[in-house]
Amino acid sequence: MEAKRKWKPKKSKYDVELTAFEEEAIKGLYDGKPLIGDGGIFTEMIKRIVQASLKGEVQTHLAKEEEAGNRRNGYTHKTLKTSVGQVEIATPRDRSGTFDPELVGKRERVLNDELDRKIPGLYGLGLSYADISTHIREITVWRPTMR
Repeated sequence: MEAKRKWKPKKSKYDVELTAFEEEAIKGLYDGKPLIGDGGIFTEMIKRIVQASLKGEVQTHLAKEEEAGNRRNGYTHKTLKTSVGQVEIATPRDRSGTFDPELVGKRERVLNDELDRKIPGLYGLGLSYADISTHIREITVWRPTMR
């Protein structure tokens, strides 16, 4: 009997390359790049963390038993307003249309202000992008919603 192979998602252009981003951020600081606003370092950091969190949310959603046979189906692009500027993100979709992200829900255009301000603080405390992303996923995916 052949062992069932574990499915691994393919790399996409929306995946987060953490070490490369850290090098870009440090270089940007030395070059005088702004921290906030269009092209700012914090703006890019928030974008990448939100993108990684959404990726984790869709993976968690598709791993549920009731979603057997469902799989990814591209991305929906939108602009989020944050306290550090506007951020372009790509929200993952699934084939059956049952995925509703908790971090940035369908038709939402504003990132939660409190969360938006805590991301740079968590990074400043020494948490890695992966740790911050995992923390956000735990907060948003497992909480009961009031919808």
